[in-house]
Amino acid sequence: MLSFCQKMKDTGKTRFVGISFHSDGKTYVDTVHQALKTDAYDVILATLNYKSHQEEFEALKRAHRKNVGVIDMKTQAGGYKHGHSAHINPHQAALRWVLDLDFVDCAIPGMVNRRQLAENAKVMGMKMA
Repeated sequence: MLSFCQKMKDTGKTRFVGISFHSDGKTYVDTVHQALKTDAYDVILATLNYKSHQEEFEALKRAHRKNVGVIDMKTQAGGYKHGHSAHINPHQAALRWVLDLDFVDCAIPGMVNRRQLAENAKVMGMKMA
């Protein structure tokens, strides 16, 4: 598969090759480690949120240092109660927190309705403080 992906890049049929996974703990770290060993991937799409384990953060930091793009999904880690702050609600705070991580290049925030879509959009350019 990796040789096929490289051939697609070499012939200009794709610009980037990535890997995506849903796991946590040791499997998460091992997946990132193996992906980085190959030098075949340009981007990693993985779950990351404030509930993630420190070793998962460190694995994605290593990817970033190797110039592999880091895209995070499941940034809000589930539902949140509203009314926490007049400035920013917990749903928005969870997304803003991930976007403020210096090794995160992009995020795919969760949303289930138009209200959450609007909340996510308001986070752009927003400061946590």
